[in-house]
Order: sequence, then structure tokens, then C-alpha cells
Amino acid sequence: QPSEAIKVRSQAAVDQGKGAWQAVKGEFASLDPRGEGKLARLFEGYLSNIAYAFPADAAKFVVYDVLKKALGGKPKDPLKAAGLGAFASCSAQILSSPLDLARNRIMAAPGAKLNIPLVVSQVVKDEGILGLFVGITPRIARAIVSGAIQFTTYELVKNK
Repeated sequence: QPSEAIKVRSQAAVDQGKGAWQAVKGEFASLDPRGEGKLARLFEGYLSNIAYAFPADAAKFVVYDVLKKALGGKPKDPLKAAGLGAFASCSAQILSSPLDLARNRIMAAPGAKLNIPLVVSQVVKDEGILGLFVGITPRIARAIVSGAIQFTTYELVKNK
């Protein structure tokens, strides 16, 4: 969680006009645990991170398993496993995009007392329903690669 919080806050700082290095350096400088509440800052948004990660991973494995069974069981060909894994991971990212968006906004605003329903309703109000899918393109691109690698490795290790 702490590394995810640092990443998200650094990205938010870059979006606000800071240089990438300055943003990361500033985030690390603000983490001095000697200050009151500084250590707790690293774990703000932890529950929203769990609320995103569990459904995303569950959806990914369920979609993969359904596709695998529909195509006749264990894929013997690593390319087949890669394709199924990429599709399953993309599906999971699309389904969990609103949770990911909320999680990132919560972590980018430490101390703001935000929660997932509040963030989601505010995004829908301000940006419309499509606002919940902002940033889906890079998530899909990452999901294609990570899903292909993850499920190819999974099948290769499982079949040994």
C-alpha cells in the first residue's frame, strides 16, 4: 500500500504541474515518520485499495476459468493461455474501473475523508457515467501484457 500511495500522489503532483522528479522527491520528503500523522498518511486509502483489488482479481480469474472451460479445458498452447489471460485481465479492468478511479482519487487526496460511494457519485455528477472510465486505455494496455504473462506462467507452472 505505501508504494501505491506514493505512486498515485506523485502522479497527481505531476498533473498539477510539478516535474516528475520533483513530485516523487516531494512525496518522499513529506513521509518523515517523526511528524504527527505522517506514517498514517501512507495507509490512507488502504480500504479503497482492497475494495478494488479483490473484485478485480476475482473477476480476472473467473473470466479466465469460464473461457478456459468453454474452449475445452487446460490450454496446452502458451499462446492460447496468453490470449485468454489478456482477455480476462482486460475484462476485469473494465469491470473494476470505477473502483480503481475512486481508489486513485482517494489516495491522491490524503486527509480529505473520501470514500468510494462519495467519489463515484461525485464523478457521475460532475463528469457523467463515462467519467468513471477515465484512464481505461492505459489500464487495458497494462492488462493485456500483465494478463498474458500471468496466465501463461500460471499454466506453465501448474502443468509441470
